[in-house]
Amino acid sequence: MDSMRRMNAYVKLNFQRCLSQGKTLVICICLAVFFYLYFGDVRGGLMESGQKIGIMEMFLVVTNNMYTSFTIWIGFVLIICDIPYRDDGVYQYLLRTSRRSWLWGQIVYIVAITVIYFAYIFLLLLLLIVPQVTFQTAWTTTFVKMINAPFGYGISNYFSFPVSVMRQTTALQLFGRCIVLCLMIGMATGFLTMMLHMLWPSGPGIAIGGIGIAMDYWATVVRVGVTSKYLLFISPFSMSRVGNLSTTAFNRVNPTFSYACLFLAGMILVPLAVMNLKIGRYDYS
Repeated sequence: MDSMRRMNAYVKLNFQRCLSQGKTLVICICLAVFFYLYFGDVRGGLMESGQKIGIMEMFLVVTNNMYTSFTIWIGFVLIICDIPYRDDGVYQYLLRTSRRSWLWGQIVYIVAITVIYFAYIFLLLLLLIVPQVTFQTAWTTTFVKMINAPFGYGISNYFSFPVSVMRQTTALQLFGRCIVLCLMIGMATGFLTMMLHMLWPSGPGIAIGGIGIAMDYWATVVRVGVTSKYLLFISPFSMSRVGNLSTTAFNRVNPTFSYACLFLAGMILVPLAVMNLKIGRYDYS
């Protein structure tokens, strides 16, 4: 019980540090403004037609769309790049606790902040299209029409999702896969960033996320040469776009959901193992 309290104290301390930084509030506001402006046409088209769209469908579009996906991951990288927080406030806890409690506090915080971040994205989308929203698990007729003819709803911004994927998989299945992948990628990014700071205290924490975003950009936007095709198999942020994954056993060009989960699990376990070995010699100062 004492170790649990100590761990919770570090989690609470990390949230205090995160919320006390002005950039966290700025990022949250910028995300809200960006979504409001980007999907304003979608909301207007739904209000004018009186039709409804599924919240799961909106989440899939947001995480699969080139512009919105980059925006989401850039915001997450900027929030998580300082982990673990290094300041004088931590020493009063370190004097009364163990290194293991500190490490577990960081791990739980990374998991928690990842879940909260994507819950915030989900909430933004929900508020954006209320009351023209439905929670049905099947593809809605409105969404299909929007994908095939967005200009019919007055949508001027990029609003797309692979129809071939929709024909083979239900909205609920894809939404579940998308949530799992987004959470795993977020945790892997946080753990790798923390590992970097434990091995190189003065290192640039944003480097991990920056490299990941660059790989995603090359694999999904540039698409020059054979390297872009193979990058899909090692680019974590690209795997968050379920439209990039193979949905059939006959498609061996793109990675499958199972492969993505195994790859991301490795990206989570490796930094955890390194941090576990490093914790005994880690200098908090």
